[in-house]
Amino acid sequence: MNKGKKYRYNAKTFEYEEIQEPKRWKVNLFRVVLVLFLSFGFHYLYSNVLGLEDPKTRMIRMRHDELCMSLDTLANELAQRRMLIEGMQIRDNKLYRPMFGMEELSEEIRNAGYGGVDRYAEYEGYYSTGLMKHVASEIDMLYSMAFIQSRSLDDIYELALRSDEMATAMPTISPVMTDGSCWYSSLYGTRVHPITGKKKTHDGVDIAGNMGTPIYATGDGVVERISYDMFGYGRYIMIDHGFGYKTRYGHLNTADVKVNQKVKKGDFIGTMGNTGRSTGPHLHYEIIYMGRTVNPLNYFNMKMDTVLYRYMVSGKGISYSDKA
Repeated sequence: MNKGKKYRYNAKTFEYEEIQEPKRWKVNLFRVVLVLFLSFGFHYLYSNVLGLEDPKTRMIRMRHDELCMSLDTLANELAQRRMLIEGMQIRDNKLYRPMFGMEELSEEIRNAGYGGVDRYAEYEGYYSTGLMKHVASEIDMLYSMAFIQSRSLDDIYELALRSDEMATAMPTISPVMTDGSCWYSSLYGTRVHPITGKKKTHDGVDIAGNMGTPIYATGDGVVERISYDMFGYGRYIMIDHGFGYKTRYGHLNTADVKVNQKVKKGDFIGTMGNTGRSTGPHLHYEIIYMGRTVNPLNYFNMKMDTVLYRYMVSGKGISYSDKA
């Protein structure tokens, strides 16, 4: 007999016969194939024919939908916060900073710190890649906008602490005595030029009076320039008041201050003349704010109480009575 084989005795034939055992691996393989076939068939029937989801897929999809809704809600809330900060930026540029003579912050400065190259490549490949990138970008943008706005408010706060200094520096009084001895001969804006006869923008106001009428500084500041423009302002003084303000006093007969001299509101600085391109004794007075001329009549009027005006300029250099 061969080893490894099994035999049994057949009493009818009086012989040993080899026992034929079934090949189990084939049976097992058949069972596996059958189970897989039934499983895939059930899944296809369940999903494609009946249109149903298995519990695990359904749970994942529901969780995905919840996360997308949360991201949408967050994106909407971020958009509202962005509108609030943009409103603060507008007030900051158009109200707070100009109030203290500060330059507006440009879009380049306010947009610094975000944008540019794709900083959100890590979100590539997800089903909601676009939404995830948008939310991450909004968060970074709001952080940068809030940081820059905070720094701007810090600067404004520092200047607000100097509000008393600003009040005295702003050019808010008349450059001549308000006793009726002087009058407006030309106002700010477009006018017919008295010499050329052509329409031209007038960057200040002309105040006519007698030759030698005292001229006073309209706010605290430092004399920035004293010059002579033969074909324009004639002899003129430029005072830098800080906080974005400068004033120019043109067609003077005399300039009685020096460059870099500090002056106070109401200080005597010179006398009215007829120098430069002029048709008679008068003062050409300009207020320059943030590099652009503005209407001086928005800052003072010549109807200010004369007694109060005399008090403001009394004891400061040469008084009006000294020159009368």
